[in-house]
This record gives sequence, C-alpha cells and structure tokens, in this order.
Amino acid sequence: MEVRPIDADSLKEHIKKLDVSIAYEDQDKDDVINQICGIIDNFLTLTGVNVWVSVEESLPEDMGDVLVVAFWHECWQTMIGWCGGKMWRVYTSHGEMVPSGVTHWMPLPEPPESRKEQQKDGSKTD
Repeated sequence: MEVRPIDADSLKEHIKKLDVSIAYEDQDKDDVINQICGIIDNFLTLTGVNVWVSVEESLPEDMGDVLVVAFWHECWQTMIGWCGGKMWRVYTSHGEMVPSGVTHWMPLPEPPESRKEQQKDGSKTD
C-alpha cells in the first residue's frame, strides 16, 4: 500500500466545496464545515511522526532519544541518539559515541499497540 502525505489546507478546501446536507437542524452548513476543518487541523498537525527537523531550525526539548541523521564511520546513517545542549551522542554497536555531524532529527515513533498493552499488564516483552 502506498502512503501519501495529506495536505491539510487542500483537504479543507475540498470539504468547503462539499454540499453538506447533514441533518443538524440547530447548526448551519458553515458551522459543520468549521467543525470538520478543526478536526482535520488537530489530526494532521500532530508533528513528529515522519517529519525530519533540521538541527539548524531546532533541537529536541529534552535529552530523550530521537532518530538522527548522522555521519558515522565514513557514511551517513539513520541512528538513535540524543542531544545535550548542542552536543549529540548516538548509540552504536560500540556503545554511545559522538558522531561527526548530525543534520536532522525526529521523535521516535510510538511502539506498536500490542507492546503498549504488554507493558501495562506486566507481560514479558521480547
């Protein structure tokens, strides 16, 4: 299945052109469309997932783990790392190291739902 990015502004423009004939007697068409557009804004502006951030634009707010694009061992790699101040560290098979350069970062994705449920009930995770 191909994953395509969604342009929230374009989607809202299409919704505004719809002939909304929802049976809400106490709301008019514009109120319904504004509510739908608000839902879209809240849903689509959850930044972090699959959005690379340049280190020149901003750094992570805390020292938690993030994905980074770093130059390590003579090539560019995507790795897990963290930033303390302006100093980056990455996790490698040799332990925690200082890379030659980090250009971009993004938050780690959430774990799969099955893993979250196992962690809540104390089940062993492999």
